[in-house]
Amino acid sequence: MMTTMDGFITDSEGKLGGWTNWDEEMKEFYNDEVFAASDTIMYGRRIYEEMVPAWTAIADRHPHHGETLTEGDVAFGKRVRDMKKIVVSTTQEHAGRNAILIRDNIAERIIELKRQPGSDILLYCGPRLVSTLTELGLIDEYMLYVNPIVLGRGTSLFENLKGALQLKLLRTKIFGSGVVLKFYQPIYTK
Repeated sequence: MMTTMDGFITDSEGKLGGWTNWDEEMKEFYNDEVFAASDTIMYGRRIYEEMVPAWTAIADRHPHHGETLTEGDVAFGKRVRDMKKIVVSTTQEHAGRNAILIRDNIAERIIELKRQPGSDILLYCGPRLVSTLTELGLIDEYMLYVNPIVLGRGTSLFENLKGALQLKLLRTKIFGSGVVLKFYQPIYTK
């Protein structure tokens, strides 16, 4: 998840992006390391609806708003387009191409999916689903891209947590853009 120095994932208007540093070095790392260790992406509904069509268009070399595409963009888009998907939503009726829809019994369904053969499951979602999965003890690792910017207000990734969450820092990676990627393992106490 992309965050600011002060822990926000969106600006004060709820918009993702704009302030993020997502350069070729980061795309290459993500494509070569993160995607290589994963075969499935789990989404919350809103991010699924925004991200999958946009990256599928980029994979097919049809960017929105006439952006200039890099090979890193296209490679990322192809992985997003082609990976197995899980959509967690209580309101969505159908999942799209290559996707499983989870509408209820979230814990049981995710535990079942995690037991199946395969690689890591990536999670792209907002604070509500992060909080739900955290409180259920279903997140094994957090990857936070901390961007060198302070917004002062916005949406916090962890704003819906009901209690404290202890984390163990596993490793970091510093990118030339100033973004610091931090890998954390949650310490669940139950």
